Amino acid sequence: MGKRRHRNHRDSTVSDQKRLVYTIIIWIIAALASVLIALFIGNSLKNEAEKLKNSEPAFLYTYDGADVAPVEAHFIELAGQTDESLKSTIDALPNNVKAVSLYLREQNSSIAYNSEVYKALFSSSGIIDLKSAIIQLHDKNIYVSACFDCNSFWTEDQNARNASIAFEASLIAEAAIAGVDDIVIMNLPVNDEGISYASKLFSEIRKIKSDACLGAAINYDNVKSDGGAAALEDYSKFADFCAVDASAAQLNGMASENIADSLLYMFEVYPLRLLIGTSGQADFSSCVNTLNQLGIVNIQAYKKLGSVSLG
Repeated sequence: MGKRRHRNHRDSTVSDQKRLVYTIIIWIIAALASVLIALFIGNSLKNEAEKLKNSEPAFLYTYDGADVAPVEAHFIELAGQTDESLKSTIDALPNNVKAVSLYLREQNSSIAYNSEVYKALFSSSGIIDLKSAIIQLHDKNIYVSACFDCNSFWTEDQNARNASIAFEASLIAEAAIAGVDDIVIMNLPVNDEGISYASKLFSEIRKIKSDACLGAAINYDNVKSDGGAAALEDYSKFADFCAVDASAAQLNGMASENIADSLLYMFEVYPLRLLIGTSGQADFSSCVNTLNQLGIVNIQAYKKLGSVSLG
């Protein structure tokens, strides 16, 4: 009996030891699993934090096209000029002018230069030799931007709209072939359907002139609307740069400085160009100085508005 009790006691002791070993092993495995889970969760959280830290704001976009340097483009009027008077205007530009803006077509107007494309459908066009003017400007190391108002997106009939898009694409490509450094396409829609047609216009232009540098200009009120950021995001997918056309806001009495103040947050994250109207070179220089102080350095005067106040 004594031996059996001793054996049972020994067996019990062995079982207890095994249970203890098993328990320790289980605890070690659980501890290791906890550490691995904690490391996994920690790394996941760290990665998410890094993503949030490095991510751009939801409304920030990047261009699919070429990088376009900022400009301070002075406005040169084409309408009403002759080749001789335009040459005099170019020769009279101050030495500090490094960029100019040419308004190729204002909304619902005929073309402002001698266009073979335009004359193919209409009896006549402007008289300015655009290529010659651009050569003169380039000879003075002046960057040439051009603005072009589109009408095709506002045509209700689909066939007429498609024909108009093809026509305007040919006109814009013609200007790109003539040598302008970039073309700002204006009077653009901001609704989904309109942007889809605008995309088609840009595509048609690049079929003719693949390296054309094309900007998309959106009206100030549309940019400030709820869908403004989304429209910029959409246009950035096929435009080389985007611009805000503030001329209508100016005509409605809003001072350029107030316009700039209301757009500063966008200009801090978007590579935008600000399009304004001025009363002349002196007024534009004053605008540039004021806007530069606010941090806006990509500025283009593309039309005359009369006296423009910055106060």
